[in-house]
Parts: sequence; C-alpha cells; structure tokens
Amino acid sequence: MLASASRASTNVDFIDAYLAEIARYTGGMIVSFDRDFRRLGISWIEPE
Repeated sequence: MLASASRASTNVDFIDAYLAEIARYTGGMIVSFDRDFRRLGISWIEPE
C-alpha cells in the first residue's frame, strides 16, 4: 500500500504513513510516542 493510500484510509499525517510503509517494506518496527502508528497495522512500540 502506498503512503498516500494509508494516510487516506486512516487519517494520519503523511510522514507517519511514510515511515510505516518503510517499516513494512524493510520488516522493521517503529518506536514513537505518536499513537497514530496503532492505526497503521505495523509493529510499533511506545517508549515509557
């Protein structure tokens, strides 16, 4: 899914959708305080 399609279907910032697509493509995960990543269906960790 392209970043713009992720953004449109979940109503998140472009950069969040872009980073999620990079993580999905590379098999990585996101570490962020931004809870929008929950909506993008990727591996996400919120720091304590």
